[in-house]
Amino acid sequence: MMAAAGAAAPGQRRRRRRLACRRTCLARLLAARRGATGLEFALSGPLFLILMFAILEVGLDSFTQAQLDDSVRDAARQLQIGNATTAAQVVTTVCLKLGLVVPNCSSSNVSVYAASGTTFAALAVATAKSSGGLSLTTFSPGTASSDMLLQVGFTRSFVLPYFSGLIGGNYTNTLISSIAFQNEPY
Repeated sequence: MMAAAGAAAPGQRRRRRRLACRRTCLARLLAARRGATGLEFALSGPLFLILMFAILEVGLDSFTQAQLDDSVRDAARQLQIGNATTAAQVVTTVCLKLGLVVPNCSSSNVSVYAASGTTFAALAVATAKSSGGLSLTTFSPGTASSDMLLQVGFTRSFVLPYFSGLIGGNYTNTLISSIAFQNEPY
């Protein structure tokens, strides 16, 4: 039997049907909105969470730094009037003040540097070591009316160590508080 003129052969019909299905399936896929929210969150969610945790980390660092500054001021006053004469006494004064903010405060993560001299210009300044702590850790309480530099370094771990890896760190951050003063003429 011969097909009527203008009628397509069975193979051609199948090809046309497949082509039409591809067009409509693609159009349906592009028009579909189900799952769009999930896809958007999968793309933007991790960036948002990283940003939120970074803000948390910076906020905790800033708060801890403010508390460290306050506690070092108190320790410097004790050193200034002659009540603190050792590094251990300064660490105790600092840790008592930091107790609520930093529950694990001890001499293992607090380093003290105290230098005395006749002029402030002659005093050396400690810096943070990459492994944590201060580069200088000598302690000299000075004498009456001597110029003093007190620096306290607090090494704190990141809340989420993963972020430290992102910035190439060693999972700790050393906060330094410095204060210069002159001892009382006791």
